[in-house]
Amino acid sequence: MKKVLFIFLSALLILSEVTAVYITRVKIYPDSLFSKAVKFQNNNDFEKAEKYYRKADKAGNVYAKCTMFYMIYKNINDDKKIEAYKTEYKAGKPCKTLDIERIWTD
Repeated sequence: MKKVLFIFLSALLILSEVTAVYITRVKIYPDSLFSKAVKFQNNNDFEKAEKYYRKADKAGNVYAKCTMFYMIYKNINDDKKIEAYKTEYKAGKPCKTLDIERIWTD
């Protein structure tokens, strides 16, 4: 009986650990990175915003990369940088926001 109880409690402990990791890494973490990126963007710190948008994209936030490209399109004026980002954008999957406004769709 003690072995069964021990196995049950061990399984419960492992399950709770897995659940905690899932909630923090998969659900909350990408959104908090996206929020940080937006905060930096609002403060006109576009380099840090880009860094956090990329981290949020890697973590699984589906809006991060499109928002980053839109921020770059609106705020970066260097033609060489714009061409590099445009090439990177065209290599990935398209964003509806940029397609609707006919941005980089030549």
